[in-house]
Amino acid sequence: MFEFHWQNWKAGEQILLSAPMGSGKSYFIYKVLIPSITNKKILILSNRRKLRLQYRKYLNIEIDDNEIISSNIVNGNTIDNMCYQTLEDNICQGKTVQHYDFIICDECHYFLTDAWNCTTDVSFRWIEAQHNATRIFMSATGKEVFKMFEICEVDTKNYYIEPDYDYMNVHYFNVDGTEMVEYLLLHEDINTENKILYFSSNKSKAKVLYERYKDIASITASEYNRKSFENTEDAFKDNKCLKILSITTSCLDNGIDIKDDTLKHIVVDIWDLTTAIQCLGRKRLINGEKSVNVYIRNWNRSIVQGLINGKRNELNNLVEYQKKYNSYRRINKLVNGFYFYNGELHLNVLYERYVNIQLKNLQMYQHNVEVVSEMEHGLVVSTDWISGYINEAQAILHLHEYSLIDIKASTLEQEISNKLSCIVDKPFIGAKGKKDIAEIIGLKDKKGQLISGVSTLNTYLQQNSIPYMIVQNRKMIKGKKTTIYTIVECEAEINGLTE
Repeated sequence: MFEFHWQNWKAGEQILLSAPMGSGKSYFIYKVLIPSITNKKILILSNRRKLRLQYRKYLNIEIDDNEIISSNIVNGNTIDNMCYQTLEDNICQGKTVQHYDFIICDECHYFLTDAWNCTTDVSFRWIEAQHNATRIFMSATGKEVFKMFEICEVDTKNYYIEPDYDYMNVHYFNVDGTEMVEYLLLHEDINTENKILYFSSNKSKAKVLYERYKDIASITASEYNRKSFENTEDAFKDNKCLKILSITTSCLDNGIDIKDDTLKHIVVDIWDLTTAIQCLGRKRLINGEKSVNVYIRNWNRSIVQGLINGKRNELNNLVEYQKKYNSYRRINKLVNGFYFYNGELHLNVLYERYVNIQLKNLQMYQHNVEVVSEMEHGLVVSTDWISGYINEAQAILHLHEYSLIDIKASTLEQEISNKLSCIVDKPFIGAKGKKDIAEIIGLKDKKGQLISGVSTLNTYLQQNSIPYMIVQNRKMIKGKKTTIYTIVECEAEINGLTE
C-alpha cells in the first residue's frame, strides 16, 4: 500500500503509517524508500536498543553495542540511527542536532506510552519543528498518537492497513498471570514442542515464577531492570525461546521478532491494551503455522477502580508538584513527568496527556457492555453482558470469538481430582464413609449444607470433567448388610475452558 503513494510525499509533510506488526513497515523503509532516494540525510529513531540494532543489521551498519549513534552511507544517503532517548539527551544538553531530509519515527506510540521517560515531548517538539523534513510516524498501535495529531489539527497524510488477528485463539483469564501460567503447566502438555511465553507487569512476581520453575524456565528484562534479575538466563536467542517457559516484561514489546514454531501459548498480564497488543504481536507464524493461543488477563472492576484512583492521584500530584517546585535546588527527587531543561523545571505535556488517556480508558473498562449474542432473520434474539475490558480488547483485535477461563473453578476441580486420586478403590463403610467422601468433594447447597447424595455428587463430578465417580455396593459385614462406597476412575478429560 505504501509503495503506491510515497513518491508523492513532499518536504515538510507528516506521514502516518498505521499497520499491524509484521505487515512490512520496516521493510518498506529499508527496502523500498531508502533505495529509491539519493543524496538525502535520513534519521531513523527507535524506542528500544534492540530495535535500533535490528535496523543496523538491515542497513549493513557495523554493530557496536557501545555506540549510541551510528551512521552509514546507503545509495548515496547518509543514514543516522539512534534511540529517541539519545536525541532527547542531546537536545537537553544543548548539542547541535543537524538537519535531516527524512525523519523516520518507528514505534511512535513511544511519545505517549513511554512518557514516564520524562522527556518524550523534547523529541516530539523537535520533530514537529523540522518543517523542511518529511516526517514519517509508524506504529501498529499508534491510535492515541494519531488522535493527538487530529486534535491539534495537524495536516497529515494517513495510511492504514487493518490488522488481521484471525490467527489468534483468544482466551481471557481472571487471576494473576503467574496463576495462568501454572494453570497451563498443569492442564496442557507443555514441552519443548509446546512452549509458553509470559509477559508480566510485575518483575518481582516474574522472578518468583522463574525461581519456582528455573529447571524449565528462562527470563529476560530491559537493560535498566537487568540488575533485578541477577543469576538468571536470557530467554531468547536467534529469535527463538530457549526454554519451555520464557518469562519477560513489556521490554520485549518490540525489537525482537519471535520466529519459533514451538511457541504455542502467549500469556499477557498487562492492563494497558496498547502495550498488551504490542506484546502479542512479537510472535511470527512460520513453517505453515495457522494459529497461536493467547491468554489476556481480564482486569476486574475492583482492580480497575484501584488503577483509576492511582491515575487521579497522579494527575493531582503533577499539579501540586509543579506549584511547589520551580528550581532544581529545591528538589530532592524528580517525579515521573518532570525534567530539567536550561535549569528550569518542565512538565512533559505528553505524559500528562497520556495519564488522562489512561484514565479515560480505565473508566471505559470499568463498565460492562451489552452485546448481541444471537440474531435471527436480521433481528436481535438475545444479548450478553461482557466486561468493558474484553469489549475494548476484542474491538482492537477485530475479533468476535473468544473463551473465558475460570481459573479458580478449575483449580478447585483439580484439587478435588488430586484428593480423589489418593483414595481410589479404598472402601468407605456406611453412613460415616459416605460423609467422609462428601467432605473430600466439598459440594454444598445454597444454604451451605454439605451434599452427600451419591447421584448428585456423581453428576457434579461428570459435569466438571473430574475423572472419578462413586460406586456403591451392599456387602455382609459381621452378619449385617452394609453399603460400601468406593472411588473409581472413569474416562474424562479435565478442561477448564468455557465458551
